[in-house]
Amino acid sequence: QLYRRAIDAGRQDALGGLASLLSEQGRVEEAEQLYRRAIDAGDLQATAKLNDLLSGRRAWRYVNSAGDPYYLNANQVRLRGGKVQTIYYFSRDIRSDSLDSPPAGYFVTENERTGLPFLKKAN
Repeated sequence: QLYRRAIDAGRQDALGGLASLLSEQGRVEEAEQLYRRAIDAGDLQATAKLNDLLSGRRAWRYVNSAGDPYYLNANQVRLRGGKVQTIYYFSRDIRSDSLDSPPAGYFVTENERTGLPFLKKAN
């Protein structure tokens, strides 16, 4: 609300701050609009942040039954025996290891109690 009040009061420098906050919340479309307004207002950092946002847009997004967005990520881990395994997980934000689609042979389901998504192998 503070950012919105500052913007309403004519503080164009608050546009980039609100855009960053919305981006962290996964509200990519709103963040993009505000970054573009910030660029028009002369915010030099907004261009780089918009580029980061747009490159991250390729992250695959799942919205659970409560309407919360989650992004699919993958990480390579080395197990005790030396075997390398890919771990898939969901996060509330776009990360450097975000994927642009689920892996073949998997589907997304969610925990009935918590609403948290997870991948399951198809039969």
